[in-house]
Amino acid sequence: VNRYVLESDLVIGAGLIEPHFFAGYSGGRKILLPGVAGRDSIFNNHGFNMIGHPRARAGILDGNPIHEDMMEFMGSTKLDFIVNVTINKEKKITGIFTGHPVKAHLRGVEFLDRHVKVPVKGEADIVITTNGGYPLDRDVYQAVKGMDTAASVVREGGVIIIASECRDGLGGHEEFLKLVKGAEDVDEILRRIRENEPIYDQWEAQILARILKKAKVILVSDFISEKVAGDLLLERVGNIEEALELAYTILGKRDVRTIVIPEGPYVIPIRAGGK
Repeated sequence: VNRYVLESDLVIGAGLIEPHFFAGYSGGRKILLPGVAGRDSIFNNHGFNMIGHPRARAGILDGNPIHEDMMEFMGSTKLDFIVNVTINKEKKITGIFTGHPVKAHLRGVEFLDRHVKVPVKGEADIVITTNGGYPLDRDVYQAVKGMDTAASVVREGGVIIIASECRDGLGGHEEFLKLVKGAEDVDEILRRIRENEPIYDQWEAQILARILKKAKVILVSDFISEKVAGDLLLERVGNIEEALELAYTILGKRDVRTIVIPEGPYVIPIRAGGK
């Protein structure tokens, strides 16, 4: 951990609480890990087995090994006080949670859950979503978050359509592309990670592979080329209408059940009987 954290008389963490696709939620303990943690601590927390755990998902804290590791890290370092906020889609503050880093964070999570957890009956053939707009939709690396939300309610063999501008392309995450490019199938991506970790951005590639194992993904973007999309095992089109036509072709039918999630990774769909 950054030595200034341990040497300071008082450590205050400021942050945002929102759904996080493998830590459960952002905020609280996350300001330390990965916030100011060392390389080895981050790689351990984001490791293959940790990311692959079935409870390392958005909206889950209990039994989530990534969250539990962050909590243990916080206990062995130093965090005295937090100031965390929640925001709405206009980026306006909707709640302020201050005080003990665990208790205040949980208050924020409980408040957030009332607004972001949405009950869903069954799965869909097609799920249409976004990456939540600016700034999260600036690159395709971050767009995996919106894809993962959609994957929680798409059926096996279904299609995910994600509209994400991706103005910054890969957003500097070249390792992410290298892990996926040239893979014959998603199992090869997972094998590359498992056999060569730790690797920067392996967590994003691993989650993308998990999504692609379940469904086809069509990216709607003007800034990602078909070649780069293909290297990431994605289809790329220019608009939603074109994406839907491609989805119907992939599914071999037009009579389909469709779910639309406009806010992408800022929503936690809750399936009947639990997530």
